[in-house]
Amino acid sequence: MDLTWSADEEAFRAEVRTWLETELAAWRERHGNRILSGDTTEGFAQHLDWERTLFAAGYAAVSWPTEVGGRGASRWEWLIFEEEYY
Repeated sequence: MDLTWSADEEAFRAEVRTWLETELAAWRERHGNRILSGDTTEGFAQHLDWERTLFAAGYAAVSWPTEVGGRGASRWEWLIFEEEYY
């Protein structure tokens, strides 16, 4: 049994990793490198900003079909996204 990732899956991993590095840096800069508590108005606004960033790229629900805002990711791509995200 071959449990290695395919070239396409490794490319997806690289895409996700690069996107996260870029977008998290931009998000941190927008918010002064501070992460606020989500139970405050300002913290909720920060969280909402991040969720909108994810959604704009199709990463908020990566396995959802593209026509409803996802990326149509396979189960393996979903797993790869989760590994990179968390």
